[in-house]
Amino acid sequence: MTDDQTILSRDVLYKQVWETPIHRLSKEYGLSDVGLAKICKRLNVPRPGRGFWVRRQKGWPVKIPPLPPLKHGQIDKIRIEKKAIPPTLESDNSPISALIANERLPENLIFVSEMLTAPHPLVKETKQILKGTKPDDYGRVWSTQESCLDIRVGPQSLDRALRIMDAIIKSLEKRGYEVTVRRKNDQDTAAIVLDEKVCFGIEEGSHRRERELTPQEKKDRERWPNIYTSTPYIYVPSGMLSLRIKAWGCDTLRKQWSDGTKQRLEDRLNDFIIGLLKVSAGLRANRLEREERERRWEEEKRRREEQERLRQEEEERIKILERTVDNWQKSQQIRSYIAAFSEAAIAKHGHIEPGGELDKWLQWASDYADRIDPLKG
Repeated sequence: MTDDQTILSRDVLYKQVWETPIHRLSKEYGLSDVGLAKICKRLNVPRPGRGFWVRRQKGWPVKIPPLPPLKHGQIDKIRIEKKAIPPTLESDNSPISALIANERLPENLIFVSEMLTAPHPLVKETKQILKGTKPDDYGRVWSTQESCLDIRVGPQSLDRALRIMDAIIKSLEKRGYEVTVRRKNDQDTAAIVLDEKVCFGIEEGSHRRERELTPQEKKDRERWPNIYTSTPYIYVPSGMLSLRIKAWGCDTLRKQWSDGTKQRLEDRLNDFIIGLLKVSAGLRANRLEREERERRWEEEKRRREEQERLRQEEEERIKILERTVDNWQKSQQIRSYIAAFSEAAIAKHGHIEPGGELDKWLQWASDYADRIDPLKG
């Protein structure tokens, strides 16, 4: 085995999981807790339950179940390829730590202009699309039209949202990151950060307000009070904007920045860039883990297929062997029968006439015994 590979038997694993907590043992093999737990399940190795290590630490009696026998088709060992555990995002060894540190430097502070001048082409095209868009039921304008950025805000906040998006896109491109918008097969605005696609957008919340009834509605309510019992509402844009990163599988990372009582969204754009960096690292880690899981699955599949191929080959060899043994035994029996038959014929008739029917039959039977005899063939 190489330094980054090891063959782990179920006997060794059984001993280790009852001596070392799985969250520590998994790191020795370069695996996640879930990954090592799956290996235990595959090898039919029991693991300590909840509270086991606390009871052992306090000196209380604990019960360790015996290693159960293997079930049909289960394996007793597995190959593990150790992989280095990636450093945390904020550690000095992290590939994005320097990028995050740069975002916190005063000279890299992102500013949003008071007026939308010389807008980015994507911002300019989005402005043209949304200016003529009718607000939805929540009072926001947005569009699924191609080349339109992911902006969902009230008409009064549109200019501000465009200026914020303009500052973000220009800052991302200045840092070497590409920004993509809706295309034929792509429905989100996204930044390509560290080779990972991170989707994001600007949204504005809405306030719910009670709507005044029309004269006809008032008459209908007086006439049919049991039908018109619900209060009619309208939704009005709140004026509070939020930047949201839309990514699955990074639930522990921050993905939203909003207007606050002391700080506006314009002052949080560098934090948003840091968020993009962290989420991109998270997406990359998830992708690599998924690819590694698929690679191991394919390797396990190939191993099972090879085992099945060898099993079938062995079965076929056994069948051939048994068939040849049967044929050999049958050929011996036929020869013994021919000899006994010849003796009986001579005893009865005195001789076997050469070229006669009996002689021909005895020769045919002898030839057949030779044909099925594997030692003659």
